[in-house]
Amino acid sequence: MHIIGDGDPSKVVCSGDCLDRVVCIGDITVFIDTKEARPGELEVHCIGPGGKVMKCELCDQNDGIHTASVNIQEASEYFLRVSYNKEHVPGSPFLLKVSDPSKVICSGEGLKRGTLGSEILSVIDTRWAGPASELTVECKGPSTVAQCKLYQCQNETFNLKVQPQEAGKHDLEIRYCGQHVPGSPFMLEVKVPLDASKVRVTGPGLRHGVLATFQSMFTVETTDVGMGELDVQVWGPAGAAHVDITEKPESRMIVCSYETLTPGKHVICIMWSGKDILGSPFNVSYLTQTLSFHVFYKTRNFQASKNQGIEPTDIIFASKTGLSVLG
Repeated sequence: MHIIGDGDPSKVVCSGDCLDRVVCIGDITVFIDTKEARPGELEVHCIGPGGKVMKCELCDQNDGIHTASVNIQEASEYFLRVSYNKEHVPGSPFLLKVSDPSKVICSGEGLKRGTLGSEILSVIDTRWAGPASELTVECKGPSTVAQCKLYQCQNETFNLKVQPQEAGKHDLEIRYCGQHVPGSPFMLEVKVPLDASKVRVTGPGLRHGVLATFQSMFTVETTDVGMGELDVQVWGPAGAAHVDITEKPESRMIVCSYETLTPGKHVICIMWSGKDILGSPFNVSYLTQTLSFHVFYKTRNFQASKNQGIEPTDIIFASKTGLSVLG
């Protein structure tokens, strides 16, 4: 579009965000002030990659103010030529740097989960987003803002290190050229450090017993442990036993029970997020008769006492008619 007249090109003033910094793809507008230049012929052309001429829309806003708009959908560098009476105005041709935040690629486990007190790392790749623009990161926790550090690598990639101050869900916002990148804000779950040794287990299912009357139930208490996954496996003479697990979220208690119909030694493995809890694996034996159980139980205590250098007060002997105690 041309505006015909006579005037002084050196008096024309151009302004707009796109002339001072990198902008995002979309409609880009430049303001052209000709009030001091007197009437003249105003021309605007935008040249893209490979010399492609972009369509510009020139509008008269009255009082000597004009706007030139161009719609750019590809991240790259462009030249905006503004002439007045066939001469370039001051600053023309202007270099336009246009970025595309949708082309930024974020990756790494640090975008999804992490552990309090440990490094939470991810990678931000801006190579395909066009001219380098401002990259900003903010991580908001339940009540505090986590510290974020960006380390620039080669080829316009960045390493992001997040250091949260509390456990819980965090909103990780990553912006490029002022806009959210794909996936942002990311939901980052921060857990307290895992310490399987703080898991406590109690119940008759971890003690020796008689097969006919045994109770296989035991309780896993996770009150002092961070978020994790419980894995219980029970192996007996007949192979793996079926295990039932019932969670009680309000008390952080988990009730477990298993089924077995075979006498003999059973091994109970209890793991919290892949790590054995204190005492695991547990060795439990089930016998077929009460008499056999008492003999077995006392014999184990007797041997354990000898191993510890303690003289047992009772020695149990079995006979066909019953038990005999010598002390």
